[in-house]
Amino acid sequence: MEDTQDDIYIGDDGTMDTVVCYMGQEFRYDSEYRFGFDSDTQFLEEIKEEVEESYDYRKEQEKEGK
Repeated sequence: MEDTQDDIYIGDDGTMDTVVCYMGQEFRYDSEYRFGFDSDTQFLEEIKEEVEESYDYRKEQEKEGK
């Protein structure tokens, strides 16, 4: 595993995919997407933002009873 920032990191599950571990979950991405960024730090910042936005959206939907 490659540690980076905070509690988000790139894991290795033995596949060709990129596995990001964050918030107690694993998120799977095509490695081509990962290597489209200038660095792993930039990639992880983008993933963190996506996950947090999705989480916030779900929480808001639950709050509204949807």
